[in-house]
Amino acid sequence: MANGVTELNSILKRARDYPYWAPKSSYTWDSSAEVNNVKSFDSNLVENCWPVLAVGSNRSPEQLSRKFKDINVGPIAVQYGRIADFDVVYAAHISAYGAVPAMLQRAPGVQAKIAVTWLSDEQLEIMHRTEGNYHFGEIEHVQLMLEHGEPIESAYLYVGKHGSLNLSNQAIGVRDIAVLNRPYISANSAEILETLRERLGASEDPDNFILRLVNDDHYRNTIISILASKAQPFDYPVNIIEKDLCGSREC
Repeated sequence: MANGVTELNSILKRARDYPYWAPKSSYTWDSSAEVNNVKSFDSNLVENCWPVLAVGSNRSPEQLSRKFKDINVGPIAVQYGRIADFDVVYAAHISAYGAVPAMLQRAPGVQAKIAVTWLSDEQLEIMHRTEGNYHFGEIEHVQLMLEHGEPIESAYLYVGKHGSLNLSNQAIGVRDIAVLNRPYISANSAEILETLRERLGASEDPDNFILRLVNDDHYRNTIISILASKAQPFDYPVNIIEKDLCGSREC
């Protein structure tokens, strides 16, 4: 019984704690280290790698450890920066683990703190398999100032294929992401899940709503369809390189 309760609490915590803890400064993730025992940023690790924006949980060592667990693919440099005229908002879908994940969205006048994960070809292929409801693409002519590095004007990212969550004709910012000049409200993961439960008129209590999202694929996909019907498409030119990436139940 105790194990069952622990497992349920773990499911609820994973959904509500998104996008998870991350260091305040650029760092190096290494599978050989403890989850939150990260190493100093190593600029040598960016050579010949893809600069992939990490706007939500992919900036967190906890999530990187989930995605690359038991896979010896070497360390990953995670480099912070500030991007102009974009914000990190909730996407119009729900992950298989019950969270409403993040995506980048055009937002003139806003500056958001994001990260760049510098991924090798092998690491990128593995990351693709964990990104359900996203397309992989490239954006150009952006203003991205990097910590410990030169500005870059183009980067790769995962774009929510349904667009961003749109409630009362407004985006909802991800509160855990540091942002300047955000013109609309923000929420943490627990709050956005509860808002959706209320808006959708779900009969389940808060815990059971999350558990049903995790355990009932048909129910979760129905909710995604409802959110997608009112979503805001990604509002910036993007060169889509690969579509429909996910090959894992973790997406």
